[in-house]
Amino acid sequence: MSTRRTELSRDRIVATALDLLDAEGEEALSMRRLADALGVAPMSIYHYVSDKDDLRGAVIERVLAEVRPPEPGEPWVATAKRMATSFRAAALDHPAAIRLLLTRPPATAAGSRWQDVRGALRADGLDEEEALRAFR
Repeated sequence: MSTRRTELSRDRIVATALDLLDAEGEEALSMRRLADALGVAPMSIYHYVSDKDDLRGAVIERVLAEVRPPEPGEPWVATAKRMATSFRAAALDHPAAIRLLLTRPPATAAGSRWQDVRGALRADGLDEEEALRAFR
């Protein structure tokens, strides 16, 4: 009996991790659970992501890629509105991933941007949970 090798890539790993987050929440995001969903051995995932933090960061970056970036020459008000609207749509589509961004920001550009926003919200007197709600 021959076994078919499952084609594995960083993109497929991140997409499957996001699917798990969307369907089952953060508790489901373990390397073992992800490997089961991919049909591979857990250690094979580490050829594509260095650790769970790297995986979380990649998932968050994928979700934030859904936020529409500024367009050249667009007025800032239109940019802010469009970006806020598209972020809200991403947050509604992927609430567990957004919660990861807000509660455990990765060491990525996305994580750094959230830390800046979080700092501003906290400086205005919001506690951690209020900052999370305001950001959503």
